[in-house]
Amino acid sequence: MSYSEVDGVRLYNQVLNPKGSPTVVMVHGLYTHHGIFFWCGARELAQLGYKVVLYDLRGHGFSKGRADGFRLRDMAHDLIGLLDALGIDQVFLVGYSFGGAIVVETALEAPNRVLGVALLEAAGLKSSSLVEVDDVDQKITETLAGYSESIGMKLPARSAKQFRDTVHSLLDAGLLADARADADFFWNAPLETMTRPALLVYGQSSPYIEDGHAAAARLPHSQLLLLEGDHNMVVRQGDAIAQRLVEFSATMVVDSSVQPASGPEASEAR
Repeated sequence: MSYSEVDGVRLYNQVLNPKGSPTVVMVHGLYTHHGIFFWCGARELAQLGYKVVLYDLRGHGFSKGRADGFRLRDMAHDLIGLLDALGIDQVFLVGYSFGGAIVVETALEAPNRVLGVALLEAAGLKSSSLVEVDDVDQKITETLAGYSESIGMKLPARSAKQFRDTVHSLLDAGLLADARADADFFWNAPLETMTRPALLVYGQSSPYIEDGHAAAARLPHSQLLLLEGDHNMVVRQGDAIAQRLVEFSATMVVDSSVQPASGPEASEAR
């Protein structure tokens, strides 16, 4: 396993096709892990010659250390620190769900390092959705049942337990309060200042479709694509999403004026 130390967190990362170029970094959403992207684009991009970096957010998957600090700026700083640690200068960013908001925050904080962004079912933390849950375990059970119905398969018991444990751990670490502090991100952040192209992909039955329209309306160089499905379409529509990512990433142009970031050698996939 490969880890990079960033601000008290050991971020697990996996690099596909480490000698490839340009670099694509894929950022997962809450309660999941880097493996979600093997459904929708990671292998395809690597096979086409891109260097693909997958990692687990703090408090998720194989990442270790601090499990607090879930403001978008914290997560963006983790991502920028990971780029520095891996010696990567410019990237094409892909974010799923909460990862989409992290990607946008990163592009706003380090615009010269981002070639473009692809947002898959990105959630803008709409304030009305950030409500207290009276019975967390019951809500988790309902979420797992809905997920299984959505993707057409039952989640293995081990994965279900991992999801349940992750939810409890993150809520105990203050995730909900941090999310509330970033509420209505796609409505309040200065998205109009983003100069890089953006691809937004949402399911036609997505609970976050309003977030997609809000972000697309404010991003100057964006295109919004609707596919059949809901928030879990990254599993059901993996091939279609991979193809869209391949097409979109091919339009990215590396800016040779940006100096490479200092840092240790990039890790290779284990």
